[in-house]
Amino acid sequence: MEKFGIAAVEAATGCTAKDIANWKRRNLLSVPLEPSGRGKIRGYSRDNIYEFALLSELSKLGIPLAKARGIAGGMRGKFISATNHWFLLWNPAAPDGSSMLRWEQIDRNALFPDKSRRRSVAIVSIAQILDDVDAALARFAQPT
Repeated sequence: MEKFGIAAVEAATGCTAKDIANWKRRNLLSVPLEPSGRGKIRGYSRDNIYEFALLSELSKLGIPLAKARGIAGGMRGKFISATNHWFLLWNPAAPDGSSMLRWEQIDRNALFPDKSRRRSVAIVSIAQILDDVDAALARFAQPT
């Protein structure tokens, strides 16, 4: 299994090492991290990096990190292939706040007005996140 260092994680996600340390400390990750020991540098799997990228994107949208953890955990099985075009819709007025839809479902479900009748939906392309991470990681020829 390929492993990447913190520099690859930062390049692929736009997160800082401080963000990543904070998210690990707050137990926001659903993808298990490789155990690290004294004097051993932790490596991160591609799935770890996908999850960091998704958490970063959700955080930028203003989604609370506690909610983002549940959303990212729900996406775990969908990290398998960037050809699975899953989209995440975030609507703070909805009971659970989010739903995951495939491309063909977007048209009929894309806009949900909240109680004040404003449209408040953010759409995140999971496939695009995976593609962006994969492209960034390709620049790191020697995974650690």
